[in-house]
Amino acid sequence: MRKLFLLGVGCALWLTLAGSAVANITYTANDQVGPVGTVTGTITTDGTLGTLGAADILSFNLTLYDGIGTATLTSGVNGAVFISSDNVTATATQLLFDFNGNGGFMNFFDLDTCSPPEWSFETTGSGTACNGTSGNAWGVSAVGGLSTAPQQGNVVFATTGVPEPGTLGLLFGGLASLVGFAKRRF
Repeated sequence: MRKLFLLGVGCALWLTLAGSAVANITYTANDQVGPVGTVTGTITTDGTLGTLGAADILSFNLTLYDGIGTATLTSGVNGAVFISSDNVTATATQLLFDFNGNGGFMNFFDLDTCSPPEWSFETTGSGTACNGTSGNAWGVSAVGGLSTAPQQGNVVFATTGVPEPGTLGLLFGGLASLVGFAKRRF
């Protein structure tokens, strides 16, 4: 019993410590932008939690639809990302953009042209994105159309279903303890 309990505590500690090392996190975007626009795909970060800059986004593969046509933006191939200010934050399960009106913005865009394709996040005071998005809004332009939606506050634009490492450690530690108690009882 005691060995099993110690094994459970050891597993929980190992999972917590192993998970605390910085590892890349891949988030999934599946967003409706305005009345007809959509953005789907993945965004991989370096595992930084808190405020993100463009250097923290390692790669992305996004399919944009603006109501007229579809385009794909892929980092390192035809796409880049630019982030100003501290509006983009990451948790272990979400990427968020704060539409707080401070003039910050984030754009996923084509390296060769200003627009299209572009997925833009603009706050009041930041001017206008190449695709025409302005104010507290996000917009998507794939082949020439533009679909925009006004936004306020922190908006989740990508998620991941992977639980935090500490949560996994507690789960496995609890399961090991339950097994130990069950064996002791019988």
